[in-house]
Amino acid sequence: MMPNPWMILGALAVCISAYFYGHPAGFVARDQEMQAEIALKNEEIRKAEHKLNEQLSATSTELKDANDPSATSREEGPVKQFIPIMVEA
Repeated sequence: MMPNPWMILGALAVCISAYFYGHPAGFVARDQEMQAEIALKNEEIRKAEHKLNEQLSATSTELKDANDPSATSREEGPVKQFIPIMVEA
């Protein structure tokens, strides 16, 4: 006895529709998982960048103070800088 052709066609339609429903649904779920992971990594990177910027700012301030000649003599008063010039008499 041969199966009913409508049953074969119906089973084939169910298989095809199940594939085309599940295929994009898996992509959407994976995309959402990836977006969550990316957001977590971005937050970690922002925290690390903020920490490094604070360290860089502190270091640059220390270097600026170390290289500033008037920084050491601020307690003694203003620094007077003289420029030697030649005056003809």
